[in-house]
Amino acid sequence: MDRLVVTMPGYIGHTSFRDDASGKGVTISYFRSMAELVAWKEVAEHREAQALGRAEFYAEYEIEVAEIVRHYEWTSTD
Repeated sequence: MDRLVVTMPGYIGHTSFRDDASGKGVTISYFRSMAELVAWKEVAEHREAQALGRAEFYAEYEIEVAEIVRHYEWTSTD
């Protein structure tokens, strides 16, 4: 899915984190608009991967959709 999602209109980026001890992970995907996110959700290959994940890899998962209200960064000059 990593190679496919980067081709989607509105795709900005994504990042993933996984805790090896518990096996729990988080993936955050960024899109310019809700419409572009929904378009990604409807891609046939993506839907197939989701079905495979439910059947073979995951006992449970959660999805949250959110809008970023504010973002800022700071980097040390040291």
